[in-house]
Amino acid sequence: MLLHIAINIGVDENETTKMLTSDAFAKEVKQDEMQAQDFGISGVPFFVLNDKYAVSGAQSPETFLKAMEQTWKEFEEVKKPVVITEGESCSIDGTCN
Repeated sequence: MLLHIAINIGVDENETTKMLTSDAFAKEVKQDEMQAQDFGISGVPFFVLNDKYAVSGAQSPETFLKAMEQTWKEFEEVKKPVVITEGESCSIDGTCN
């Protein structure tokens, strides 16, 4: 069934078959399981957003939207660069002032 779904959404059949019949992602799955255990997750569905917010169980679209908006807002604040304009600087060609 997973192979059928993968093919229907355009994923390469050979690559999908290889992945499903191997332990290529065993390490990643084990890491996910360990993280779930650390978070105390004991059921599904359970969504962790940015390693900070969790949405457990079947929630309304509004609940998911609130969690995603809060996560995105904090992500946007964190990714803003800090620009220091004091002191010496050098250009790409190596000229410093």
